[in-house]
Amino acid sequence: GAGLVLGAALGVFGTKHTKFENTPQGMFYTPNAHLGIALSVLFIGRIGYRLFHLYSMDPGAQPNPNDFASSPLTLGIFGLLAGYYMMYAVGLIRYRHRAELEAPVTPPPAPPAA
Repeated sequence: GAGLVLGAALGVFGTKHTKFENTPQGMFYTPNAHLGIALSVLFIGRIGYRLFHLYSMDPGAQPNPNDFASSPLTLGIFGLLAGYYMMYAVGLIRYRHRAELEAPVTPPPAPPAA
């Protein structure tokens, strides 16, 4: 739960540091690459550490299959990543909705004269 809350706060921060552009070709955005990459590397690093720990165990020991997802740190990092991307997606949807409301209404093109 704490990971989700912190991730949501990072998602709001990331949305505020995203560059949005409304052009005639469409709507574009450039996310804050450092934040998204840092969270992804943190999660992948944690999974890698857990896999290393699992494979370096004594071969005679029987690992518990539920042991992988029961680590509070692993679940916290996953919550951080999930909260960030969920809140970031909500921020993108809100921006698009605002941009569509503010866009000037252009009349349809006139039919060609016959």
